[in-house]
Amino acid sequence: MKTDTSTALHEFCSADTPETSASAGDVNSHEEFFRLYVAELTGICPHDHAPLQLKLEHTFRVLENARFIAKEEHFLPLVTRACLLAALYHDISRFEQYRIWKTFRDHESCDHGELSVELVQRMNVMKKEPELENCVLTAIRLHNKRTLPEKLSETEHTVCSVIRDADRIDIMQIIDEHLSGKSGTSPDVITPFPDNPNLFSQSVIKAVLERKAASYADLKSVNDFRLLAAGWFYLMGFESSKRLTVQAGHARSLIEHLPFPYEQVQLQLLNDLQC
Repeated sequence: MKTDTSTALHEFCSADTPETSASAGDVNSHEEFFRLYVAELTGICPHDHAPLQLKLEHTFRVLENARFIAKEEHFLPLVTRACLLAALYHDISRFEQYRIWKTFRDHESCDHGELSVELVQRMNVMKKEPELENCVLTAIRLHNKRTLPEKLSETEHTVCSVIRDADRIDIMQIIDEHLSGKSGTSPDVITPFPDNPNLFSQSVIKAVLERKAASYADLKSVNDFRLLAAGWFYLMGFESSKRLTVQAGHARSLIEHLPFPYEQVQLQLLNDLQC
């Protein structure tokens, strides 16, 4: 699996200004590299390019979510910078994943968190920020895992939590817009589960009622998927993430029309989303 990103890499790596001299919130050179990389991958992708554009837009919304959380939580400059870089690169493998396998479903292709780490290391885009590299790579690797391992440093845990929150907030929007038909794309792009109101998972309902992470393995229907995504509200690591989730309104939109037997968990979530 080899990608020609020579133009993007040359322009990025030939920049004279060390990244460590930039302000914590200024990752412009990384953003420019990322756009060049995506343009080159898109140019050699033999499939419909629309899904790649969606992933590009997703990346920059996650970046802005991470920027908001870091600012609201008053992180130290280097922690803020690590959050922004991890947010920018967390899904860099999605473009290669789609080019090779024509899917974003990891179980049909690869673990995109692991592949993103591999690509960032291979392209050496963190070479100007050695003090941040391990933390950024850790957050990228763990952003799509169900839970975080216990043996993380305080900074690693913070950056991982920011990226997971920022990512989930935007994925809620994507799921909501696709399932409601606002995106103009078939809901099948988002979920392979049947849209059958008679199918439901008590395991998913129980997990969200207990304010815990529901498992994808327990999903039986589109409604379960809606509930699982809305239930991410309980997994947010920061008060600013919860506020952003409430303000965006997508968690509420996902569950407000759920049928029986979701009434109890629906009421709980709707009440909690008023915070």
